[in-house]
Amino acid sequence: EVKPITIRVPPCYIALLDDLAEQTNQSRQSLAGYLLTSAINEALQGYADAFSDPADVIETMRRDAGFTPDL
Repeated sequence: EVKPITIRVPPCYIALLDDLAEQTNQSRQSLAGYLLTSAINEALQGYADAFSDPADVIETMRRDAGFTPDL
């Protein structure tokens, strides 16, 4: 399941996203979704690294957000 969101970014980033999507034969939506999920995972890792047990922080936050072990 996926849900829509709306974000606002400067037009130059939209143009860059469109260029990247075209160069990689993807839709804007597909590439933006991939980039957003990748960035969220990186942010979660960076946040968790500040704790004594980063793996537990990641596991807890992902579980609380509704992730299942296979996602």
